[in-house]
Amino acid sequence: MGDRIIDAATLKRFPEREGALDANGRPQVKPAEFWNQFSENERFAFCVRHAVYCIPTTELVQWLRDKITERGPDELDRTLEIGSGNGVLAAALRIMATDSLLQRRSDIVEHFRRMQQPTIAYGPEVRRYDAETAVRLFKPTTVLGAWVTHRWREERGGSGSPYGVDEAKIIASGARYIFIGNDGGSTQHGERPILEREHARYCFPWLVSRGERGHDFIAIWGES
Repeated sequence: MGDRIIDAATLKRFPEREGALDANGRPQVKPAEFWNQFSENERFAFCVRHAVYCIPTTELVQWLRDKITERGPDELDRTLEIGSGNGVLAAALRIMATDSLLQRRSDIVEHFRRMQQPTIAYGPEVRRYDAETAVRLFKPTTVLGAWVTHRWREERGGSGSPYGVDEAKIIASGARYIFIGNDGGSTQHGERPILEREHARYCFPWLVSRGERGHDFIAIWGES
């Protein structure tokens, strides 16, 4: 994503000094009200410092739990998260967490070092599987992806990453796919090809991320 440059002089408060992180340095699930007390720059800077993308709010966790279990109370057992990163969201939902652990690769680590940004601190519960393998092996009926990058293909051009998720294959598996993202100018989330397919879209004031305010959204394919 195209991270913006901010003036350090605008940073008056630091979320990590006010309880945003737990004893292990992972984001805590907090109400959106907690994050609303910080400016957009303060929130963004926090996310960059700690390699956080989607901020797990109390409201987000509850909404996802309610949405997933609309199919029944056992649906959480058939749900997995791809691109889990720090694993906080999956842990809060008590679902399987998977990730390719891409940011442990030496070339990716070097890329972030040059940008003077930390790489993701993967959670202990996160299992090493890329998205396609995880869906094939575990056959979930619901797949959750928060701020995952979509697959770039040369023949199509446009945005994405060659290491990104082939989201069309997730949909083709028959699983319901829930994506959480931000379509502001600093991300590529609004350019993912599967948005051209029929889906449900939700926007809530309690969605919080490193992206621009007012641009956070949840999209669901296969909701019926």
